[in-house]
Amino acid sequence: MGEARTKVPLEELGIADTRLRRAQTGGLLIEIAGANAGTKADSLAERLSALFKEGEEVRVIRPIRRLEFRLVDLDESVTADEIKEAVAARGRVPLSDVRVGPLRPRGGGLNSVWLQCPELCAEVIRKDGGLRVGWSRMRLIPLARRRLQCYRCLAVRHTRVNCRSAVDRSNRCFKCGKEGHKVIDCRASPHCPVCAARNLPAGHRADGDGCAPYNGLVRATVPAAAIVPASGSVSPAQDAMVVDG
Repeated sequence: MGEARTKVPLEELGIADTRLRRAQTGGLLIEIAGANAGTKADSLAERLSALFKEGEEVRVIRPIRRLEFRLVDLDESVTADEIKEAVAARGRVPLSDVRVGPLRPRGGGLNSVWLQCPELCAEVIRKDGGLRVGWSRMRLIPLARRRLQCYRCLAVRHTRVNCRSAVDRSNRCFKCGKEGHKVIDCRASPHCPVCAARNLPAGHRADGDGCAPYNGLVRATVPAAAIVPASGSVSPAQDAMVVDG
């Protein structure tokens, strides 16, 4: 951090207001407030990436707020690649910022697909009333924000960097809890291995609403109704970047 402060003067980038805090992943989060915060965050990320070359211990990330949707009413001729290209083009974002899952059969001979894209991109498509690809106009159904989850033990409300669990479930599907496949390919019924190991109701995904937070510590069971999901989001007035290292 000392080297960054010396070699990347914020004044040169027009940045007058920053706030530092430790992210859930253990990295350092730099929040930039004020007008043109997004552009300034991009510029700072570029300067820091040039300062800390690839392969060094410091990794610079420019976080982007993302939203998840279920795209429905796809005809069978539409492919996942076509959807990805259409979303990126309409939202004017790089292809790498758009994620599309496999096509799933839906009633009436049509398909649906999972979509994740930057928030601003999603707003453009929602204002259009949907997305057109070929002859299909697809509707967007918003999905709930995912809870903060550890991808080592699969429990919620903490991350890998501060996981205290003695059990490593990183090779398991967090929908059914079994090994050998990823959640995107899972066809099994939901079964949470974290709750099952604690003798709690387990008929849900490992990140489901029924999961009580657990980090390898013995504590009273928290009722599902009392759990407040941790969004981990940055306030709308700010943009952020993470220096991880």
